[in-house]
Amino acid sequence: MDDTYVYSPLDCEKQEIRLFRANRLLDRTNSFGFSLLQITLNEAGNLGYIALSYVWGDPHRTSPVILENGRVLLVTENLRSFIDQFFSHSVPDVCYLWIDSICINQDDAIEKSWQVQQMRCIYELASKVLAWLGPTTNDSDVAMDCFERIAQEVEDGTSELLASFREFYGFTPESPGAKVILNPWASPTNAIDGPLLKRIAELVSEACQRDDFPLDALTSLFRRPWWERAWVLQEAQANDVVVVSCGAKRTKLSHIQLVFQGLESCSYRLEAMSLEGGGRRLTQQQQRILRWGRNELSSIATPLLEGGVLGCTLEEVLERMHGPGGEASRRVKASDPRDLVFAMLGLPVLRDTVRAIVPDYTKTCRDVFIETARALIVHGATNMLWYCSTPDSADGIDGLPSWVPDWSSTSISPVAWILKMGDYWPTLPKGNSPSPEPQFWTGNVNKFSIEMVGYELGRVQNIYRASAYITPDNKMRAAWHTAILGSRPFVTANGYLGIGTSALRQNDMVVLIPGIRAPWILRGVAGGKARLVGPAYVHGIMRGEWMTTSPRLKQFTVC
Repeated sequence: MDDTYVYSPLDCEKQEIRLFRANRLLDRTNSFGFSLLQITLNEAGNLGYIALSYVWGDPHRTSPVILENGRVLLVTENLRSFIDQFFSHSVPDVCYLWIDSICINQDDAIEKSWQVQQMRCIYELASKVLAWLGPTTNDSDVAMDCFERIAQEVEDGTSELLASFREFYGFTPESPGAKVILNPWASPTNAIDGPLLKRIAELVSEACQRDDFPLDALTSLFRRPWWERAWVLQEAQANDVVVVSCGAKRTKLSHIQLVFQGLESCSYRLEAMSLEGGGRRLTQQQQRILRWGRNELSSIATPLLEGGVLGCTLEEVLERMHGPGGEASRRVKASDPRDLVFAMLGLPVLRDTVRAIVPDYTKTCRDVFIETARALIVHGATNMLWYCSTPDSADGIDGLPSWVPDWSSTSISPVAWILKMGDYWPTLPKGNSPSPEPQFWTGNVNKFSIEMVGYELGRVQNIYRASAYITPDNKMRAAWHTAILGSRPFVTANGYLGIGTSALRQNDMVVLIPGIRAPWILRGVAGGKARLVGPAYVHGIMRGEWMTTSPRLKQFTVC
């Protein structure tokens, strides 16, 4: 007989969820009986449940959890290690947890879809969010103790400053805006948080530069996979109380962010000191932090460690989740590529902007990506085009239109990153400018295209390698940038000199699209349509020189 637990259907109209309930057994002090409780979301909020945030781990390596009715739930080894650790310590006689892999029937795509739509509310209503990093390894206890110690030093070192603010301004922790003002890394916009931020940065920097600072232990903990999991941005920012657990140790998420950002800031200052020179000698610990900043930082940093995405614009969310690319960039990850989109939808900037997109696991990954891209551009997020794949991309989701980013494999290209970060807005004609938002035409979902208008500046005629890139400016600098960016210099038939992606071909069109930050390369395809190839830098258009040629607006059907 199969003892596997059989899920009873949830009532969507009543907004039902399941909770993992643990009851202490009377005959055994540290033993619990487990069951699943079916309950409405509002009722669950009165039970003080804990919402778990964790990495599933290998789905093929499982361990059984025996329920009170004798039925069996198979959970991953990482979740099993959490359950064993959590219930080995002091917990109430009756305890409730929300754990996605247990509380959602993962074999029911429809249930999974509408349960995921409620996830932000589930984490908001929890008494706290508990983030499980995994068992104790690689001196993780030392790292966790370090977070607590530095947080206490910051609290002690800023108490007098905060007391003076309270006395002078009549400010108390319960005052309106107190939560923002007490955020150590809030922007220093007024007399209160400016000096406070500076003092906190000084205290953390001093702690990082002590000889006993456990840099290796912290680095190992920062590399744990939980930090790069796509869902943690929503889970950790939906609740005011987020506790991070690693083995038997616990600390607040804000304490870890405080130390990471202080360490990051310290490495930047030491880099500046080393460049300035001036006879300054760095201590041995300062040299370690400097090397860490150069060799480790970029491969460790994640959106959550750097402060999350609350208050970010849509463009900033996309940048943080799908950064500049390359080996030295730690992108967010998900075992199901669709979750790279669904995990963003609960974030405030997207939840309020892209209401038309809801998690739906009955749809293919391709359809999810297409519908999301369409919704983003319709809502004015033209910067999304920076994250589109180039035609020479070797992996990813097959069959995506060129204007749809492949969230599963493609970060913003190095060429796009440099152009996007620079001040490269080209000058456009005044008056009668087209709408900066590309317009869609609707048809078969497999043939979605967008109608764009733009100015064709010319056609690519000659393409060069880095060694052939010669300009009146510094030749070495130009060659270095070209080689590093993996780009190709080109010349158009009418004489424009530019730099584009490695996917360039002869006769590609150089087009200036109003509302998009740099010229784009388009390639003509069958049926009079075009595909995006990538952005480009074109010398001589940024100050409006090109307008003397009396360019005409053209319409492009981009597929």
